[in-house]
Amino acid sequence: MGLGGPGLRDSAPLTASAIRMSFPASLMSKLWSFLAGFEFTILKRPAGPRQAAIRLATVAAIVAAVLAPILLLEPDGADVRAVAGEQFLADLEELDVLTEQIAALKDDPSAGQELATLEVRAAKLAERTKLGYLPREGDAPQVGALAPDFRLLDLDGNPVWLGDVGAPAVVNFWASWCTFCIEEMPDFQRVHELAGDDVAIIGINRAEPLEIAQRFADETGAEYALLLDTEDELGGVYRVIGMPTTLYIGADGRVAEVRIGFTTFDQIRESVERISGERLAATMPADAGYGERVRDLIDSQRANHAVAGDLFARFAIEPGLIGDVVWQRNVTGQARAWLVNLRALQALVPSGTAVAAHRDLVDSLLPIETAAALFEAAIDAGDAGRIARGIALFEQALPAFDDAATALLAVLGSGR
Repeated sequence: MGLGGPGLRDSAPLTASAIRMSFPASLMSKLWSFLAGFEFTILKRPAGPRQAAIRLATVAAIVAAVLAPILLLEPDGADVRAVAGEQFLADLEELDVLTEQIAALKDDPSAGQELATLEVRAAKLAERTKLGYLPREGDAPQVGALAPDFRLLDLDGNPVWLGDVGAPAVVNFWASWCTFCIEEMPDFQRVHELAGDDVAIIGINRAEPLEIAQRFADETGAEYALLLDTEDELGGVYRVIGMPTTLYIGADGRVAEVRIGFTTFDQIRESVERISGERLAATMPADAGYGERVRDLIDSQRANHAVAGDLFARFAIEPGLIGDVVWQRNVTGQARAWLVNLRALQALVPSGTAVAAHRDLVDSLLPIETAAALFEAAIDAGDAGRIARGIALFEQALPAFDDAATALLAVLGSGR
């Protein structure tokens, strides 16, 4: 799509740490001037009461997420070699060997030709294995600008380079603790199926372990390119201040549209049609009805339960995590996700045979609502006892939720 290779420049990428240092100065004016360039879909007139409720929940999610990458935390990060695929790992290891050989030959005057050959090969490998932001003159995450280029590993450990996509692209930033990010993923998958190779759908996971990203991919059925930003470098480069954030990039490599907040299937499809110039079939709307919405919410809740279970297992082994801000952020993020899903379920209106099963599903989540409140208060107070009580409530509620979800899906005739 004409994105081309990186033309490196001297300016350093904008990191999360740099944002935290610069943000307090003229906070409101800088924030407003940045936000003014974006289209906030949540500000448009809602089509009805249900859409209005979704909009209000979206606002709450954005407010909760907006300060996380700015004020709070260093990401967990990950060892790139631990998630690298076979070929990429082989390239890294070959580069290590070449670097040692070059260092050994530097002071040998008779090694001129051999040294030059090794240096050429090492330079090619270094360029091929560079991950993260690939700066280019004039790039910026705003409409009309050249989209910042990057190379990241996918869930199979293979490198994906935006500049090599060769088609219009959608770049979506997501994380497991962002409920609306997860709810969008099935819709991005539907658009991916409709658009095929004509448009590249790319999801960038922000600094979470491979296991978590893979779990949510499995739960949501996402088969488009999901990439691991192990250091959350691109969150700063793309100035992601609210989650989810999605950029629509034209075939010329320039940003055509930026959306912050939850978007529906129809909004995603329409934006993809604009950057591709092609009409897509509208046969799989995200808001197709009660059944589709419930299935997505159950998938989201199950995935969040799995992540929360891992967090609580770590706490059982290492109680000192109560003071770890990353662990705190993840726990409170999961707890808030439960509440968003519960409110969304309570707002749905089932009919016929689904009424009783729907009520049972909502009731099964009420203890988790209490657990979420315990986690919020306990983390603020550093109270390990209340955290333990919250974990106990969470674990007691899981079997009831699983039974109720299975029963409701059976009523709906779900294959999931």
